[in-house]
Amino acid sequence: MKAWLLRSGLLDIRAIPPRVYPLAALPEAMEAASTAGNLECIVMQP
Repeated sequence: MKAWLLRSGLLDIRAIPPRVYPLAALPEAMEAASTAGNLECIVMQP
């Protein structure tokens, strides 16, 4: 994916909602990340 598409606003990333995990759920987040597809975003929150 080209970063310029994001910067220019031509690519709407709202279609890819993040799945947010707290730091305490690191194992679950790692499992989710290992099976995440191209249109999934796994995020750790401290």
